[in-house]
Amino acid sequence: MGAAIPPQVNGQAEISNGNLVTALRLLNTQEYNYRDESGRFAALHEMLGFLRTKGCLSKSAMDLENPKPYELTITSSPDGLHY
Repeated sequence: MGAAIPPQVNGQAEISNGNLVTALRLLNTQEYNYRDESGRFAALHEMLGFLRTKGCLSKSAMDLENPKPYELTITSSPDGLHY
């Protein structure tokens, strides 16, 4: 009998590449939804708040508020036209 043990990074379970890509796709889509509603792209704290109000955090393939062992950074330009 065998057991599957997820890879570990610094003692934390590693998130699969597929889940990382899915999370990035969600963030990209929601950045454009945010821009459509507010006229600019969101920085990280704005995006997390937006995802919370839209109920999208639970749809992410990873915990975007605590993405350990990874780090999540979203930077928007001062004018909000780029992220």
